[in-house]
Amino acid sequence: MSRLARSRLAAIWTATVLSAACTWAQAAAQDAASAQVLTNLKRAYPATSFTSVGPSAIPGVYEVLMGRNVAYTDATGRYFLFGNLMDMQTQTNLTQERSDSLVRLDVADLPLDQAIKTVKGNGSRVLHVFSDPSCGFCKQLEATLTTLSDVTIYTYIVPMLGQASQATGAGIWCSKDRAKAWSSFMAGGAQKPAPAPAGCDNPLRKNLQLAERLGITATPTLVAANGTRVAGALSAQQLRALLDNPAGHTSAARGAAVGAQP
Repeated sequence: MSRLARSRLAAIWTATVLSAACTWAQAAAQDAASAQVLTNLKRAYPATSFTSVGPSAIPGVYEVLMGRNVAYTDATGRYFLFGNLMDMQTQTNLTQERSDSLVRLDVADLPLDQAIKTVKGNGSRVLHVFSDPSCGFCKQLEATLTTLSDVTIYTYIVPMLGQASQATGAGIWCSKDRAKAWSSFMAGGAQKPAPAPAGCDNPLRKNLQLAERLGITATPTLVAANGTRVAGALSAQQLRALLDNPAGHTSAARGAAVGAQP
C-alpha cells in the first residue's frame, strides 16, 4: 500500500472515529438535558406522574409523556403545549404517531390458548378481539365480523360486565364447539349456553387480568397483527382497513368507532 493510500485510510478512520464520538457526545448531552427537564417537572408539579422526557422534533422543545398522554415543554418546565405536533413537509402527525406507539401491543405475547379461534377463508389476516358476551356493542361487532373473509379471529372473553357475563362466557368456553357457541349466542339466535360442567376450567379470570395488564378497559377492543389497538364496534369498511393497513387506520378508527362498553 502506498504512502498516499495509507494517509487517506488514516484520514477516513480518524473522521469516522470523530463522527462517532461527536454523535455519542450529542446523545449524552440530550440525555442529560432531558433528565434535568424531568427533574424540573417533578419538582414543579409533584402531584403529576411523569413517565419520561425526551427531545422533540423542535430544537429546545421536549416531549413529555404522562402515561399515555403526550405534551411538550421548554427546558424550564414552565410552559406547556398540548395538541398535535405536525411535520408539514411529510404531512405527518408526530403526536398521533407517538400516542399510537404507546398503546401498540406485542401480539406475540398474547396467550392464544386463552382465546376462541375462528378461521374464515384462508385465515391469512389476523385479528384479536376482547369481548364480553353481555356487551351490546360486542354483539354489533360480531355481526360485522361475519362479513369478513380470509381472516383468523382470536376472541378473548373478558366478563367485565359482571357475574352474568362470567357464567355465559364459561358456558360458551366449555361447549363442544366454542366458536359455534360463541357466534350463535352473539348473533342472538341461541339461548344462553348450558352452565359449565364441574371441573371444566376456563381462562376468563386470566383474560380479565390480561386486559387489566394491557390497559384494556372497554369492550370490544380489537388488536391488529401489528399491535395496533382500536376500541369500539367498527364498521365493515373500518375493519377491512384495520386488517389491510393497520398502521394507517388507527386515527380514523378512533374518531369513527361506534362505541365500547363499559
